[in-house]
Amino acid sequence: MEDFTLNMLNDKSTFSETKGSIIFFINNINSENKEEIMSMFENKKTSLKHIQKTIESIGGTLEIIPLDDILKKFKDIKAL
Repeated sequence: MEDFTLNMLNDKSTFSETKGSIIFFINNINSENKEEIMSMFENKKTSLKHIQKTIESIGGTLEIIPLDDILKKFKDIKAL
């Protein structure tokens, strides 16, 4: 038997297996900069290092956390 998790996107019709997915926590960014940062992620040629430096240069922070880690912690808490 196998356990697995699925991720549903906002369109409610696109699903993907969450294994290997990454969550990007971007903090302290105004709405004008949000659009710029979103386009950097969408442009798959921009490195994460460059995106992080850009975010930090405008006073924001970027945390990168594997979704598997978050789900494992959730499962551990639920088991208590």
